[in-house]
Amino acid sequence: AQTVHATPIVRRSLFGRLIRNPLALASGLYLTLLVVVGVLAPLISPFDPTFTDMEAVFAPAGGAHPLGTDSAGRDILSRIFFGAQSTLIAAVITIVTSIVIGVPSGLIAGYYGGKFDAISSWISNMLQSLPAIIVLLAVSASFGSSILISMFVFGVLITPGFFRLTRTAVMGVRNELYVDAARVSGLSDFRIIVRHILTVVRAPIIIQSAMIS
Repeated sequence: AQTVHATPIVRRSLFGRLIRNPLALASGLYLTLLVVVGVLAPLISPFDPTFTDMEAVFAPAGGAHPLGTDSAGRDILSRIFFGAQSTLIAAVITIVTSIVIGVPSGLIAGYYGGKFDAISSWISNMLQSLPAIIVLLAVSASFGSSILISMFVFGVLITPGFFRLTRTAVMGVRNELYVDAARVSGLSDFRIIVRHILTVVRAPIIIQSAMIS
């Protein structure tokens, strides 16, 4: 009789899969560079981004100004570094706000349905009907030009996207056999949502976050 040897299944880690994917590796390196530049902007910038030198207006690239200066004599390279920092802070605040509000509410609404689903859907429709630009202008006029407050409000305004995406994904898997098996085995609803449902719907959430940021 011929012996058949089973081929072992090798599971690679997420980092290992990223290393073997050239596109993912290049994207990861680029994002890492942006984060490093944003975090270290105060240390690596050659000038203060608001420092003006009227004798160096529109200076060409080279020398003390590797990328030249703008119409006010400000160093362009320094402004790019600090601009990356502001952009990262704004993106993090927006995404975290949207995920913290939209994903849990979408999980609960999609899993349980009922009154919570109806109320959450009504609030989501209301937020989507609001003109974002007008709301942000009103917030800016009331609280001043604060990036933290403006991006928090913007994160709330785009929460319906995460809510609807999560709710739809949960409704598609909540009646699957593995979820029923988890209920029969005695697992609590919280553990079922966190361990069995969230792991399934996290992929579209990550994609949505990447598209918004």
